[in-house]
Amino acid sequence: MLGTIAQRLREVTVRATVGARERQRWDELMGAHHYLPFRTLVGRSVRHVAVLGERWLALVGWQKNGPGFRRFRSTTSRGWSADQFKAMTKRNPRHGRQNSSLMS
Repeated sequence: MLGTIAQRLREVTVRATVGARERQRWDELMGAHHYLPFRTLVGRSVRHVAVLGERWLALVGWQKNGPGFRRFRSTTSRGWSADQFKAMTKRNPRHGRQNSSLMS
């Protein structure tokens, strides 16, 4: 049984969304399943989907002006260097967390 699961996992691929229709579907699914309120990614952003065949399994997205980037600007304005910020995020990975959702 574990061999079958491992084989199926090897078939999962992650790819960028293609076209406006997939972008809209990505936004709708993220809004429906993310634990925080979500409308859309704004500004420069990328949307990826993990797929098994034609079935969407998971979503991941990044935006240039997301929480990690805002936190970086706020910490540098407090006098933190980029190296200090990087060291802090290594100790506490939640500070660099990205927007993601896993659906069943």
